[in-house]
Amino acid sequence: MKGGRINQKAVQRAIDLLHDAGIKVGCTFIIGIPGETAKELDETYAFIEKNADKMLDVELNPLTPLPSTPLWDYAEEGGLVSANMDWEALSDTGVLLNYDFDNYIYLNDQMPRENFFRYVEKFKALFQQINLRPENSEFGEQTFPISLFPATLKRISGSGTSQK
Repeated sequence: MKGGRINQKAVQRAIDLLHDAGIKVGCTFIIGIPGETAKELDETYAFIEKNADKMLDVELNPLTPLPSTPLWDYAEEGGLVSANMDWEALSDTGVLLNYDFDNYIYLNDQMPRENFFRYVEKFKALFQQINLRPENSEFGEQTFPISLFPATLKRISGSGTSQK
């Protein structure tokens, strides 16, 4: 999506250099890109899994087309979005834990939606495995007051209440 300006080798080098300096990183990945294959999703998963101990956290987001972007134009050409659509369809669908299979605007014509849904579930488990480690939770509690993100914490923890 970035026109080849970023590659896995460069990202791996940056992660390794930071890790060697004692710095854990936070990494963000977007899945559900038009043309993305099962092989590429498997490679992304393996990359995250391989580097999990070097990451403080990982953000995994299904791609969401936004107005005035080339992806919006692509989705509009495919009849998936329009200027007069229900904008709630875009609400939080770019957050993996909020993934709504029925309302998600899926742009990848290379993989059936059902296959992508299976990958979403696989990536959710990896997301929770990394982000719910005790050392990551402790860092988050020290850095961000829990009251700032009650809905997010509720989703991650699965609990019905949030701390204030």
